[in-house]
Amino acid sequence: MKRNRHGLVLRVSIFIGLIVLMGMREFENNLAKNGQDNFATQGIALGSKIGGEEIKKWSEEVGERVRKELESADLSLSKYSGIIIKIGADEVRKIEWKKIWEKYGIPLVKQYVIDTLVSAGDPHRNMRAPVYNQLKILKPGLSLEGEFLARRQPKVQKALEQLTGQTIESDKVPRIACAFSGGGYRAMVLTAGFMKGLSDLKILDSITYISSLSGSTWYIGPWTLMQRPSSNFAISVDQYNDKLRDKIRSNRFNLISKGNQASINLTRVASDAIFPKVAFEQIVSSVDFYGSLLAHALLSEFEDLEQRQRLSNQWFSVQLGNMPWPIYTAISMAKDDEDKYNYHWYEFTPEEIRDLEVGFAFPSFAFGRTFERGESTNFAPEQSFGFLLGMWGSAYTVNLKDIKRIFEAQEGTTLAEDAKLLKSLEYENQVAFFRDLIKNATDFNALKLVLTKKIIENLSDSRIGSVRAAPAQVNNPFREYQHASSWLQNRERITFVDAGIDYNIPLRPLFRPDRKIDLILVGDASSNAGSSEEIKKALADIERFYQINYIRDKEMSDSTMIVYRPAEQTKGPLIVYMQFFLDQQLLKQSMQDSSLRLMVERDKLNAFDAQRCIDSNYCATLNFSYSLDDFNQLAGVSEFIVKAHQAKLKQIIQETVKTEEFEFGGDGF
Repeated sequence: MKRNRHGLVLRVSIFIGLIVLMGMREFENNLAKNGQDNFATQGIALGSKIGGEEIKKWSEEVGERVRKELESADLSLSKYSGIIIKIGADEVRKIEWKKIWEKYGIPLVKQYVIDTLVSAGDPHRNMRAPVYNQLKILKPGLSLEGEFLARRQPKVQKALEQLTGQTIESDKVPRIACAFSGGGYRAMVLTAGFMKGLSDLKILDSITYISSLSGSTWYIGPWTLMQRPSSNFAISVDQYNDKLRDKIRSNRFNLISKGNQASINLTRVASDAIFPKVAFEQIVSSVDFYGSLLAHALLSEFEDLEQRQRLSNQWFSVQLGNMPWPIYTAISMAKDDEDKYNYHWYEFTPEEIRDLEVGFAFPSFAFGRTFERGESTNFAPEQSFGFLLGMWGSAYTVNLKDIKRIFEAQEGTTLAEDAKLLKSLEYENQVAFFRDLIKNATDFNALKLVLTKKIIENLSDSRIGSVRAAPAQVNNPFREYQHASSWLQNRERITFVDAGIDYNIPLRPLFRPDRKIDLILVGDASSNAGSSEEIKKALADIERFYQINYIRDKEMSDSTMIVYRPAEQTKGPLIVYMQFFLDQQLLKQSMQDSSLRLMVERDKLNAFDAQRCIDSNYCATLNFSYSLDDFNQLAGVSEFIVKAHQAKLKQIIQETVKTEEFEFGGDGF
């Protein structure tokens, strides 16, 4: 009897798998029409036909999990509304299909996502994620960042000794950081030039941290992901810049180009990026699709895995200390205990995501999971890196009509014309949508494809469709967290947007007291070229939060590069600010240097005007179309700015080496 019951439970597990594909209503109708025994046989065959061998095999594998949970109950199938469970001699319990779906269908869909999307060897696969309100100690064995610093420091020490000609004691090695601004593709291309200049001058080897925002994350993120020093694979700045040029030649660089439209695999987007979020009841917004376009354009080297890249993967890029530690930024709006709204800056690293305003943090792999009382409550897969690229750069999103046009360019499926498809999707997508999606599907991928297309249609036809993309919303990791404000504890979700909406230079993460940074090199690609407006906003925020006031060093500064020093009686890192602006006097002086003169002539820098380029040419923030000449000229601008200040940069670095370690004036968190 027990053997038969187990066989029935196995069939129940297959039926539950079919519920995912067929929808509860159709399942009920067929059950009532054919009877449980006939339908059991037909169901397995239908499962293979509809879902393919993929679903059939998966249903059989999860059957054992279901069997273990139900083996203590006597089961029999009802023809009509559910399963009858006999408990003891007299007690009978009837479970409706809706409850079956909630108890078994949804968990099985989630398990299917984990089984197919998360590697069996992934250390985070079944790992709970805590929230913590203290800074991790930056030492080996206590944090990943600490392990990185221990390996990076001797390499920085060697590079600085070669650069300055000085002998540096191991406990006196200064920490130098870069901060690159936002500004859409303009910022990405200018970051390519800044990085090229720093690399050629051997300064990049001396950098410990790189903080990026919006468009500059689109350069730093993919470049970092492509480093695999543990497998003897690394890519230099020159090599990566050449890859970007190759993308321009192949028409892949432009997000909304015909080349991207023809080559993007929507089934892959649906399977790897969208379906997992729906399965775990996470919000799907236009940022997801925008991010999938960015991943297709900027992560194409990963081929079929372009939509499966993760932020935590970057630990494997940096763990040997061969390159700087990457920091990415976004902001959210929050209300404090005084009932006032303000922006909270967040940093995103391979190890953790941290609210820099209040100091709360959690592991990067858990971003998007549900949390309660300081611990994650599910094992949802890590967000795709494409989604993060879209979120970090969400102030400059492409129009949703363009996204819809690209994704609709692919041949539709029979599902797309199914009259039973939902007429609209709620903004907060729920797994229950599956029940109305299946009628004539030929495989499981069709389900994911249609769901994706339907979400796009709903978003692009909404009132925001022709305005700007909806912001990214994720489950609140601080829900019911005892240390959070009451407002934050009670929020179901947090909205994240491009940090440039506050100000456009990501200094905040570099002022964390535990990082002890001595010098920050800033590359600004903001649209208000030459005004220094964004660095002034950033420094005002640093003064507010850390009580460090900065003054301009007039002797060391010029119209293109400005040096800021902490005011008297306050201590902090030196800041060298290089802005997106070419001064004619600097160009004239540089003609005396043969290498700089060659750059000016090669990239036609004498004819470049930053503000005119922004107002009426390819430098516009919302422009994604660059020719090779455009790319080379714009990257040449920032490369020139760095190299034209080679002597001053070396002088400042030498000064930093000699300077005693500073302490912050404020208490930070």
